[in-house]
Amino acid sequence: MRRTAGVNNHLTVVLAMPGGSQRRLDSAALVRHGLRVVAVSTTVELRRALDRACPNLAVVDTAIVAGCRASALALVRDVNTPLIAVAVPDPAVRVALLLAGMADCLSRPYTSEELAARVIAIGRRIHRAAAVDAADVLRAGTLALDLRARRVQVHGTEVALTAMEFNLLGCFLRHPGEVLSRERLLVEVWGYPSGAVETVTVHVRRLRTKVESDPSRPELIQTIWGIGYRLRVADVTGDGPGVSQPECTEQRGAMSAV
Repeated sequence: MRRTAGVNNHLTVVLAMPGGSQRRLDSAALVRHGLRVVAVSTTVELRRALDRACPNLAVVDTAIVAGCRASALALVRDVNTPLIAVAVPDPAVRVALLLAGMADCLSRPYTSEELAARVIAIGRRIHRAAAVDAADVLRAGTLALDLRARRVQVHGTEVALTAMEFNLLGCFLRHPGEVLSRERLLVEVWGYPSGAVETVTVHVRRLRTKVESDPSRPELIQTIWGIGYRLRVADVTGDGPGVSQPECTEQRGAMSAV
């Protein structure tokens, strides 16, 4: 197979799984597609690699967290790098991980080429998202999202978001005032052409608890009944000195915090 050129050559992936034939196969497939791979075997090594290598994403075999659902969920919530979980046989656990912010999940058996394709697809979404706005920081009202550092501040105070919450907020900020259907968000943020739109609803609800002053009466991310959501701001600025204020115009249509 020919080595793939282009955006893949700029992607760094941490491959966290026990040493052995599967890791060698997965690593070789990723390298063939032009990705830089950092292989580790434990959660301690994984966290160290995430800090030092600044990867674009990480592939995590649940074996390194002893197959423990609680440990895997904690990892998703603690890490701001997009994660792909492999070797997740239980559908209920896969659902829980995806809802918690895991970028993707794979059960065994899977092929190394399929894993590489999923990594590349997520990497391209990251690349496209970064290219949409050249500004380092997007601002809306009292909200500031730093694209390079992947940090978010509300009223000047940093808030911790999962990787998927960060990507979801970034999607809203890149489409200010635009009504985004749950199906569209599922495609743009998760990369799924179809699936359970309840995943979007759950993530929006959790995101509101972190960025809204009153999540039960959201001022930024508002629900458009029967369609999806809209970021209600007058404008979004990129890396500007001031902070824009939310618009005060009356909204049309029924809205709620659902």
